[in-house]
Amino acid sequence: MITFKTHKDQQLNNEFISFKKEDVENTGYYRYKNSKEFQQSKRLTDEMVRDLQREKIQQTTPPSYSSVVEQEKLDLVEDFFQSFDHSIMICNIGDINQLLHVFKHRIYEVQLQFTKQQYHYLIPRLFDLFIQFRAEDLGNVIIEFLSLLFSRGKKLIELKVNWRPLYKIFKENCEISKQYGSFDDHHSTIKLQQKFNVLIYNCQPFFGGDEVVDELLEEIGGYLVPHSNYIYFCANVLYLFTPTYHFSTLTSMPKWVDLYLNYYWSWIDFNKDWDERWLFIFSRAIKFGVNIDWTPILPILYTKMLKALDLGVGSPSMAHLKPVKHKIPEIFRLTREDRMEFHSIGKIIACLINSKTEKPAIQHFKTLMSKISLYFHPSNTGDWTIDLGEMTLSMSKSFLKRNKYIPYSELIIQEFLEIIYPSLTNALYSKKKNISLTIAKIMNEFSHVAPTYILPKIIDDFYSSVDREEVNRLIGGIEVVSTCLHPILFSPQFPEGKTHLITFMEIMIKCLDPIYTNKASGTFKFFNKLFSTILISDENQYIDQCENQIEENVTLSTSLFQEWSINFVDATINFLLQSSTKKGNFKRETVPNIFFRETMELFFGALSNEIFKAVLGRLKSVFTNIFEPEYYKQLGEFLKSSTLRDSIQSISVFLPVFVNKLFIKHKITNGNNNNNCNNNSGIKYDIISDLSDQELRLYITNIGYLVFKGGHGLVEFKDQLIDILIVLMESDNKIVLKATSKVIRKLIFSLTRIYPLNTRVVPQTIIDRKENHIKYWGSTDLSTILPIEWFEPNENDISFAKLLIDKFLKGTNDKLSNYISSLRNDESNNIYNRMKLLNLVKPIQSILRAATFLIKDTSNEIKQSKDEFRYQSKRFKFEHGEISFSEFSTLKQEIFNNYKETIQYLESKNINEEINVLRVISKTLFVMFYCRGDIIDHTHDHLFEKWKNHKKLKGRNYLVYKAFKSHLIRQKLNFQHLPITQLALDSMHFTLNLSVHNYRRVRETAQKAFVNILNMFNGSYEIILPICIDRLLDMKSDPEIKGISFIFQAKSISRKLKGNTEWVKKLQPMVAKQIDQKFKPNTRATFSELKKVLLIAKRLPILNYYQSKEMKSLNCNQGAIFEDIVSNDHYSCYQKGINLNSLTEQQKQLVEKASKSNKEKVDNNRSNLLTALENMVTLSKSSEKNDSLPWRNHLFLLSSIIYYFSILFNPSPGLKDGFPYCEKYKDQEPIIKEVVLCIAKNSKCDFPFSRIYCLHSIANILAVQSNKNIEFCYQNYFGDNGFSTQEKIDLEIYGSSVDFEKYLFNLTKDDVVTLLFYDGTNSTAANSNAGRLFAYMSQDHEESSTNSFCQSMTNKNFTPSYPNTRASVSNKDFRSFNAKYFFGLFQAVGGIKFIDTIKPIMEKLKGKSEKEDYFLLVEMLAGISRYISINDDLLGDERENIFSWVSNVAFISLTGCSNECTEAWASAIRFITHNIRFDKIEWFSNLLFEVHKKTNNILAGSKSIKFLKAFLVEVTWKSKDLTEKLFEIAKTEFSNNYKQIRIEAMRLLSLLIIYQSDFSVHPPIIPQKETSILQGFIDIISNSSPPSSGSNSPLSHINNHGTNGITTNSSDVTMIDNNSNNDNNNNNNNNNNNNNNNNNNNNNNNNNNNNNNNNNNNNNNNNNNSNINNNNSKNSKNAIKENILLLIYFLNSKSPVLVRSAPTLLKAIMSLTGDSNLEIAKDSSGCVYRMSQEFYFESGVIDQFITVLNQTLQSPSWKIRTSILQFVQVFFFNHSFIFSNQQTDSIVNTVLALTKDPQIEIREKSKATLASILISFKSDSNMVENLIKKAIKNLNVPDQSFIEKYSSLIILSSVVLAVPYNIPKYIPSVLQQLSRYSSNSHYKTAASTISEFWRTHKESWEEDKRQFTEEEAETILSTKVAPSYFA
Repeated sequence: MITFKTHKDQQLNNEFISFKKEDVENTGYYRYKNSKEFQQSKRLTDEMVRDLQREKIQQTTPPSYSSVVEQEKLDLVEDFFQSFDHSIMICNIGDINQLLHVFKHRIYEVQLQFTKQQYHYLIPRLFDLFIQFRAEDLGNVIIEFLSLLFSRGKKLIELKVNWRPLYKIFKENCEISKQYGSFDDHHSTIKLQQKFNVLIYNCQPFFGGDEVVDELLEEIGGYLVPHSNYIYFCANVLYLFTPTYHFSTLTSMPKWVDLYLNYYWSWIDFNKDWDERWLFIFSRAIKFGVNIDWTPILPILYTKMLKALDLGVGSPSMAHLKPVKHKIPEIFRLTREDRMEFHSIGKIIACLINSKTEKPAIQHFKTLMSKISLYFHPSNTGDWTIDLGEMTLSMSKSFLKRNKYIPYSELIIQEFLEIIYPSLTNALYSKKKNISLTIAKIMNEFSHVAPTYILPKIIDDFYSSVDREEVNRLIGGIEVVSTCLHPILFSPQFPEGKTHLITFMEIMIKCLDPIYTNKASGTFKFFNKLFSTILISDENQYIDQCENQIEENVTLSTSLFQEWSINFVDATINFLLQSSTKKGNFKRETVPNIFFRETMELFFGALSNEIFKAVLGRLKSVFTNIFEPEYYKQLGEFLKSSTLRDSIQSISVFLPVFVNKLFIKHKITNGNNNNNCNNNSGIKYDIISDLSDQELRLYITNIGYLVFKGGHGLVEFKDQLIDILIVLMESDNKIVLKATSKVIRKLIFSLTRIYPLNTRVVPQTIIDRKENHIKYWGSTDLSTILPIEWFEPNENDISFAKLLIDKFLKGTNDKLSNYISSLRNDESNNIYNRMKLLNLVKPIQSILRAATFLIKDTSNEIKQSKDEFRYQSKRFKFEHGEISFSEFSTLKQEIFNNYKETIQYLESKNINEEINVLRVISKTLFVMFYCRGDIIDHTHDHLFEKWKNHKKLKGRNYLVYKAFKSHLIRQKLNFQHLPITQLALDSMHFTLNLSVHNYRRVRETAQKAFVNILNMFNGSYEIILPICIDRLLDMKSDPEIKGISFIFQAKSISRKLKGNTEWVKKLQPMVAKQIDQKFKPNTRATFSELKKVLLIAKRLPILNYYQSKEMKSLNCNQGAIFEDIVSNDHYSCYQKGINLNSLTEQQKQLVEKASKSNKEKVDNNRSNLLTALENMVTLSKSSEKNDSLPWRNHLFLLSSIIYYFSILFNPSPGLKDGFPYCEKYKDQEPIIKEVVLCIAKNSKCDFPFSRIYCLHSIANILAVQSNKNIEFCYQNYFGDNGFSTQEKIDLEIYGSSVDFEKYLFNLTKDDVVTLLFYDGTNSTAANSNAGRLFAYMSQDHEESSTNSFCQSMTNKNFTPSYPNTRASVSNKDFRSFNAKYFFGLFQAVGGIKFIDTIKPIMEKLKGKSEKEDYFLLVEMLAGISRYISINDDLLGDERENIFSWVSNVAFISLTGCSNECTEAWASAIRFITHNIRFDKIEWFSNLLFEVHKKTNNILAGSKSIKFLKAFLVEVTWKSKDLTEKLFEIAKTEFSNNYKQIRIEAMRLLSLLIIYQSDFSVHPPIIPQKETSILQGFIDIISNSSPPSSGSNSPLSHINNHGTNGITTNSSDVTMIDNNSNNDNNNNNNNNNNNNNNNNNNNNNNNNNNNNNNNNNNNNNNNNNNSNINNNNSKNSKNAIKENILLLIYFLNSKSPVLVRSAPTLLKAIMSLTGDSNLEIAKDSSGCVYRMSQEFYFESGVIDQFITVLNQTLQSPSWKIRTSILQFVQVFFFNHSFIFSNQQTDSIVNTVLALTKDPQIEIREKSKATLASILISFKSDSNMVENLIKKAIKNLNVPDQSFIEKYSSLIILSSVVLAVPYNIPKYIPSVLQQLSRYSSNSHYKTAASTISEFWRTHKESWEEDKRQFTEEEAETILSTKVAPSYFA
């Protein structure tokens, strides 16, 4: 027997895990952590882990119990392994589940650590268990635990994970071989799949290297088909499985990098999820590939990242033409973080800056930031800015993390910051707070790395924002200063930062603005960070210790701290009084997100003694003079914080203030002494009689705040406090008692709990040193910030607490006891006083909240039976410095007894209205058993998240916070899962009775108490829940039903109920029933809600018998035969044998008992569920007779029947054992039949939702399909060219995925057919029975209320194999489950019998005009047509007749289809044809072609092509004959007179092009035939458009090739394919000539006919005919133009098939922008824009584009020339990374040439295009400065032409517009030149540019003008106000 103590690693090798040395050394992570760059930080040993843990314990654990924590953790781990091994041995699923679940939380909660040996033992053992139990809930728990082990133990473990078995499971989870949706969705693998994906990701570091990628591609190669949905499965596989850790040892790029980047990634365009997959893969590869030169792929990679950013470029009016972003189908989506693609982009950019790629990577990064800089402006508040912010944050973090391990040079860091900082500054001042916070975090990160660069800029920007009118600028400045405060003040490289401290402090006080809460929030964050890093003390006495002038200046400034502190208190109080919002009648809420309480604690902790006294004096004046009862919470924080700082001083100052406001004090003599006086002072207190309730509440509450966490100092005021409390507790005012009870509770808490005493920057020992404390400011050195100072109770504190409990808790309880006794003795009930009773019970509840942790429950522990073979784990006590008072050991029982007697008395006197008393009693029982809500630290976690940085610098307050949180977690754990006691059990019964009380408020309070107590104790469910179930079943009253229904809705309880089959057997039939109408509506509603909760609760009982290896071996050894339901033949990891000699006799006995018990439990569970199922079926039958159930209950009943039927008989995939169902369920066949018939019967019931639900279920049974005649759209797509391997769909698995449905079909088909089709034996009645069902189906189409439900049912049929093509399927009007239903009926009834039955109904439907009848007919035809296509061999002699009749009906339906029914038929066609061999559905294609031939109008023609398109979408490329026919149809319809038909023809052609293009190369190659069509379009357009060049061109005089342009001839622009270009052109010309000849012949024939028929017409008629012919010719050409525009529109964004043809197409499209038909011109402009949005990665294609642009530049049409600018603006932005220098120069020269165009519209438009180009290259200052130099020189040439001057002004304007928010050094001179022309009306471009400059710089001019000379600034200012006419 293998256990943790006896195992060796090599014994645990299995299919998943290998410990072989050679395997381990080949893993990516082993190579990674042993590489020289990462070795030091990534290697851990057990000794290092233990040392770190010990150090942490000593630092963060209170001294009173720190010595026991380490041993406690070791004991906990040891007990875990003993329990784990034992639970596996006895195969106890419940114990393993609970053990892993609980221990997972313990790892997080108490930071448990495993050793390397422990990790190595657990991981393979858990994989074994997962394979065995993956079908159970335990499978999810195991996956989570494995993921935790891999993530936490990554640096320790050394093993190899085999990816193949993980892939097999992943593939099964994806269900890619699944035919349709399941019979029931309880086997849904979504949750399992999500968790398993996380496990794969965590295992991936322990895969091998590049050989894994090769193996992966071989495994999935058959699925890698561009038009199949399986391509998304492949992407997910590569996303999760591609190993990258081994890249740390590589020096060159693996071959798969090119395959991923240039092939697979390019296959799908404009899909966010698709891009994210590849970006994530490359981000990981580049992160680890530090020694690889990535330069060759930088241009393409950056271009693809730019594409993924999807920024808006070009004219906003064209934005609607951007390609639509697609999504991956829901089935293939992975759960991921939001904006994951932007995180990946940021990581790629940062990690590319390595030693091999440094310079080019920086240059590309500079270009990218130049491109996107405009999107970082405050005015951009949309998603772009948020996305780019996420990208920048990820980029910064990755850059800094890389710098930590492989430091960059200072030059690289500074260059990186110079690139990124301007954009960050712009985005900082956004109106959206989350954007500002993100940028502030980024700046904080860089402040620690480059303080001398970042910090001066931050400080200057902040100062400049203070006096601005822009609130957002100031808020952004505050946010960044508060976030970066630590590096500003304490960076060693920036010592002058401290000198700004006092200035910051003064400014921030003024920023406490009650109007702008965001400003106040940032300000309080500043104060919080400030007080956690400095000491507010006057250090001038130590000025002689200063070492430099900076220290002296800072020391001198501390003299202002006292005055500032008092001003801070005043400003804070004033802010609170003005900003707090009212909540309720008596209090106000502080503005959110200002962390006021935490800031006050830090403030008082930072004060020196002198300043603290001054602040107390100021606060004393405040509390003496103001009365603000609604602000008690806010002002109370001052009291709490001051007490935490120094309780004695604080209480001494404030207690007299509140005492004087509350009491009149009298001196008394010793002779008159009584209990109400202080013996030392002889003072008697009397409450001032005329105080209002508001005053009383406020002053007492303030005392409570004053004493909270007063620590040891409280004892100093013991006598005075006791005297005061006695007086207050004797009051009969409920407000006084309530407030006083809270004071006592706070005192007990403060005296007995452990908590930190302060959070100041350094401990008290350092503060007491006589030295200058400035050097300790901002310290993160553990040697100076430790130790943490804790309050731990001493004897005096404990004595005080005991006194409080004795006097006020026990004493009050005694008073209650006496009062109840007196009431019982008072027969007349005269002394009963409701208020007195309430005033006695309320203080007990309040005080007990704190005292309950000190008083043990000593009542008897309830002994619970536990199977002796289970591991008897001891209950661990988590040490937390617990204190208990044995003196009060019976107090809880006494309180309970008093409450019990109180209720008994009230019941005996029929006093039922004591709502408040009963609520208080419920609350008391709630807190009696450890109110875990009181074990909480209210400090916000979010507070510390704001300042986390890559160096993990931790101030003392952070360590204090983490230590206290850890302490509280231990305290909370100690009070979990307690052994149940008699008192607890009695309290449960007690609160249960109150939970069903008549009054709602009593019930609500008691229910909360009941659930809390129930969850607290182990074993309570088994005792109490049966009682609750019985009471619910009795249905006695409304309160009873509502109370217990509400209790059962608690998540923990509903899961327990669902997992216990005994309870299910009792509850389920009752829940399915209709509640009696005598109960109130809200009772019925609550009961219905319970049904819903129980229905959706996810908890499966154990229904399968499992054995451990020990059980199997023992059984076999004894000769017994036990069949194991779980078959592990698919996986070899499960170890088969075991040596029985390794088991002791005792262990053998335990194993035998466990085996017997496990089997009994399974048998019992199955028996219970069978009984429940039978009862529900019986209930369903009875409801048919008396119609007793409303629709909702009926649906609940049916869904429960199907759910329990499914979990009983339809095993999960992991449980299938190969035994035939007919053998396994032979004894249960009667109930199986009953259930199926029940479902079938209810498929025609009167309730629509139930009917649809059952119809969906019965359809899955009837429509089972074999795997014959199956062919997927991806099969053999690439042939044998070696690009991919054979397909991997296992048709046996595909067929077996519906084995259970097949079994049900064979078992029940005859009965189902009889039920659905026949009434008795009279076959003539079949029509009426079937007709009723079909009438319902038609009716369900009509009702809008069921549409969404039907769509959800239809969606359940979608699987990875349906639809298998990427084209989406509409689920709106076509219900696939209806079609499956008819498929199944045909299959069940058989042949001609079914046709004879269905024919009259279909004939009747055929003649109806209502759409719902039409939809039903379509679904009938879909199901029947699919059946006869697959099973034509089963139709026998009637085959031809059946096909003929179906074809006839389908033809009539298709030809008569209305517009609103078109989508239904399109979806039906896809249903009929999907995944079927083409030869089996060829008959249907012939039918569709026939339909197309018979079309006689525009609507029929367009619809017929839509139907053909739907057919093609499923058949794709499989039939050459089909595509030939479709191609001919598309070609014929090109010249159709109706545009609607031409549109559909173009859609069809676009699909033909995509499906027939060759994707084995990139860009894909379009087939020759389709290429000729495109070329024919282009030739026709070219012949009918204006000439593109010649002497008539206004730009013919411009030499475009004189400055490094690319010289090309027009003949170079040709279609690119596999054959020679010349041959293609010749063929195309010949084809075109033939077409033209044919057209001419046709025209001549028509003319001749017309002449023959019209011989009597005169010459005028002949002239008219001539005009008509000319118009027809014109219309034909227009149609051709529209065709090419449509084709490009449909193909772009779908697939990159037009890349090779794009230049030639662009030339033709541009020529259409000048077309006389305005609609064509407009559409062609949109098409140009659409083409510019595409990405073209081939250099040769880009060269051809440039040639086309240069040729178009010569066009005489100015509109055509304008299209160049429209195209270039976006094209250049998208492709500048992959442009060569020559290509860039050519583009720029083209645009410069257009700045001189004689058409002013072109000149003005060229300004925006040139500005866009300069934005991409503004980092290249040489290019910009050369343009400026030439332009200014040109302006100064005497007698220069107007066009030349205008061109120069256009260039200068573009330079200004390219930097709208910055002032580079060259801008002042440019603006000066533009200013000279701004008043000249002939040069309006100068004036508009100057106006735009002032628009973007008016707010920042005072700062910007410093970059101008005086003369330049004066010239610019002269343009700000236009000169007046009356000057």
